[in-house]
Amino acid sequence: MLPIILAGVLVLGLVVAWSLLRQSRWYQHRQLFHQLCQLHRLDRSSRRLLRRLKEQLQLPYAAWIFVDPRCLNVARKQLDIPASQLLQLQRTLFGELPTSVTEHASAKNPVTG
Repeated sequence: MLPIILAGVLVLGLVVAWSLLRQSRWYQHRQLFHQLCQLHRLDRSSRRLLRRLKEQLQLPYAAWIFVDPRCLNVARKQLDIPASQLLQLQRTLFGELPTSVTEHASAKNPVTG
C-alpha cells in the first residue's frame, strides 16, 4: 500500500510542478520565442543565431530581437558573426529597411543603452 501512496504523491507533485512551470515567466518567454520563430518560418540555424545573439548582446529575452532592429545593427558592428547571416535575418524579420535606419542606429546595446 505504501508504494501506491508514494507513487500518487509523486504524480501529484509532478503535476503541480508542471503547472507552476507553465505559469513562470521563463516558460512564457520561451513560448513567445518559439511562436515568433514559427510565425517567421525560421530554420534551425536562424533560431540558433538568435539565441547566440541574445547571449552575446546580453539581452534579457531572445524575443527582444524580433521587435528591435538595433540588436542586429549592434551585432553587425560588434560581434564576430558573418554580415550575410545578419542581413538575411534582418530581411526575414523586418523586411527591407531604409538605409537611413541602419546607418543611424545606435551602436550601443539596445537594452542597456
